[in-house]
Amino acid sequence: MIFCRMLISRGFGVKKASVLSGVPKSTYYNRLLIKEMESRRYIPEKDVKKIVELCSIRTTYGYRRIWALLRREGINHNPKTVLRIMKGYNLALKKNVHKGRQKREKLYRARGPEQLWEADITYIPTVEEGMTCLFNVKDCFTKKWVGYEYSRTCNR
Repeated sequence: MIFCRMLISRGFGVKKASVLSGVPKSTYYNRLLIKEMESRRYIPEKDVKKIVELCSIRTTYGYRRIWALLRREGINHNPKTVLRIMKGYNLALKKNVHKGRQKREKLYRARGPEQLWEADITYIPTVEEGMTCLFNVKDCFTKKWVGYEYSRTCNR
């Protein structure tokens, strides 16, 4: 790989340098890509210290709020980068779990016919009469229509 880079720096093309050095072109380009990705991931130590400092002051702030505070101070990083740093220093908050929500599936379950009905309005556009309405009522247990009404106006 080193010989290949030396040939390219001396003016050889990538194809010719890869043939002479025995290194595939894809390996050369992949190594360049890896170096570029590593240079993008570098975060200055002063920015990391600032994130840790903000997290110690604002213990209830998540990564989005910390990111917003950094932006106000002129430090621009991706929010996910801030999250990664916070996780690395064990400063990230736990995910919010909603408590107290009740499952209401059992409350609205029909155990037999004609216990629970469902109503629906469907608007049907027509050429001659404009917008028309179909009102229907369905039994939730049998899944059959109990009744329906088709109307030219939707205000009955």
